[in-house]
Amino acid sequence: MLEKGQFISAPGVFDPLSTRIAESCGVKILYMTGSGVSASLLSKPDAGLVSYREMVDRVRSICEVTAKTLIVGGDTGFGGLANVRQAVQGYERAGRRYGKESSNSSRFQGLLKLSYCCENRRKNRTRPG
Repeated sequence: MLEKGQFISAPGVFDPLSTRIAESCGVKILYMTGSGVSASLLSKPDAGLVSYREMVDRVRSICEVTAKTLIVGGDTGFGGLANVRQAVQGYERAGRRYGKESSNSSRFQGLLKLSYCCENRRKNRTRPG
């Protein structure tokens, strides 16, 4: 789609039911919204209260009911760089279990490297001289 210059509309889904509703509208790509997961799971706004495990479980439950491409965010990465790596791998494993392959692994690695550089730069700026 991107290569063809097409606009991509990816409605936010947060559980199997919202996924089926979005699919019934004929969408091609879905986006799992952290805010929606937080609201449906905890009845609270997205303030980092949903755990990594709960997010991976939600990815898994959504992938069980759809064959569509699912975009999943990880705003904070659940902590530092090691947590970001674990989150990416956990999401990929959850999707792969249902036949979905991540086409963004090399992009994630690039983002991890960029995050590492930014984190090191911040640390170096805040060191007492």
